[in-house]
Amino acid sequence: MRRIFVLILLFNATLGAVELAEGLTLSGWGKQYLGITGMQENVSPDGVTPYEPQGTVQQTLRLRLFYKPVDWFSAETAWQVSPTVSQMGNDGYAALFTPSLNDYRITDLPDTLYTGPGGQILFPHTIDRLNLTFTLPFMDLYAGRQAISFGAAKFVNPTDVFAPLSFQDINREEKVGVDAVRVKFPIGEMNELDAGYVFGPDGRFSKSAAFLRGKFALWETDFTLMFVEYQYNLLAGLSVERAIGGAGVWLEAAYTADGVLEGRNSDDDNFRFSAGADYNFADANLVLFGEYHYSMVGELYPSKYLTNTLTKPAYSDSGVYLLGAHYLAVGFTWEIVPLLNGSFQTLTNLTDGSLLIAPRLEYSMADDLFLDVGASVGAGATARKGSFLGFTYPVPRSEFGLYPYTVYTTVRLYF
Repeated sequence: MRRIFVLILLFNATLGAVELAEGLTLSGWGKQYLGITGMQENVSPDGVTPYEPQGTVQQTLRLRLFYKPVDWFSAETAWQVSPTVSQMGNDGYAALFTPSLNDYRITDLPDTLYTGPGGQILFPHTIDRLNLTFTLPFMDLYAGRQAISFGAAKFVNPTDVFAPLSFQDINREEKVGVDAVRVKFPIGEMNELDAGYVFGPDGRFSKSAAFLRGKFALWETDFTLMFVEYQYNLLAGLSVERAIGGAGVWLEAAYTADGVLEGRNSDDDNFRFSAGADYNFADANLVLFGEYHYSMVGELYPSKYLTNTLTKPAYSDSGVYLLGAHYLAVGFTWEIVPLLNGSFQTLTNLTDGSLLIAPRLEYSMADDLFLDVGASVGAGATARKGSFLGFTYPVPRSEFGLYPYTVYTTVRLYF
C-alpha cells in the first residue's frame, strides 16, 4: 500500500491539477506524517511507561473533484483516506486535549480498525465534501457536505461550535465538513445575511443545529452578529475586526444559554471571548500576534480540572477543551530565508502558569512540495496520583503539565 501511495503522489506531482473535461477539475494533496509522542508522568494509561515514546505513522491522500459547467452552478466532492499505524492504542488519552467534535453528518463511511498488542491500525476514509452551489442574482445557495467556519479570532473561536480546531492541531489540513443547507443574501456591496441548517446523525433534530448570521461593514470595521441553536442550546455571538495603526485587531465573544430550548433552568450558561492583534513587519518578513482568551466555563483550581470537564455541558456540546479560565497566546511567523519559513506559538494558562509551546519549520523543496519539522510540548507542574477504592487517577496541578509532548515531521505535496 505504501508503494501505491508514493506512486500516486509522484504521478500527480507530474500533472498538477488535471482538467478531466470541460469545467471538471481533479486536484488534491498527499501527506506523510511521522510523530513521536511521550506522555507525562502520572497521567499515562495503564501499561505504558510514562516517558517511553510512542510512534504514529500516517499517510493521507485527498482527492477533490470540482465541476463548474456554468457561472451560476458548481459541484464539489472530496474523498480522503488516512491509513494509520500507531503505538498509542485506543485508550482515549489524546481526546482529553482536543475539542469534542459533535458529528454533524447524517451518516458517514465506517473506519476499519485492528487493535493488537503493539498498538492499532486504522484505515479511516471519508467523503469530506459533497455539495452543490447555486449563485443567483439575489442569493447564494450551498447544499451538502461543506466546511462552515465562524469567528474572527486566530487561536480560540468561541462562536465556532460545529467543527472547532484546537491550538495544537498539528496534523490537520482541512476543516471537517458538515452536512448543511446554507443561504447567503447580499445586502449592498459589503454586507450579507447568512442562514443555515446543519444536520446531526440520521437527521435527528435533537442533534442538529441552525444559525442566523449578519455581517456588516461600518466605520471601516467589520461586525458580525449571530445566533446559533444546537442541541437545545442557544448561542449569541459577536465578532469585530478592523485595522488600527497598521495592526489587525479582532474581538470575538459568545454567550451560550445551555438547554434553554428544552426548558431547563440551568446554571451551566457560559460566556467566552477572545481579543487579539497582529502586526506585519514587512521589511523583516515577520508577523507578530497575540490573543487573550477568557472562558467562564473553565476552572480556577487545577485539582478540579478533570471533574469540571465531566459536569459542564460546554465540553461535550460546544467544542470547549481548555480547562482553565484565562489564557494568553503569543507567537510569530518569519520568512527566515526564501523557501524556509518558521513559526513559534505559545499558549499560557494565566491561572496555573503552565505553557503549551509549538515551534515549526517549513522548507519548500519544490513547487507544491513541503517538508515540515515541529513539536508540541506541554510544560507545567505534573499531576499527582490519587486513589479511591483501589483505583488510581491523575490529580492535575496544572493544565499543560497533563499534556503529552509530540515531535513530528511531515512531507506535503499539493497538486
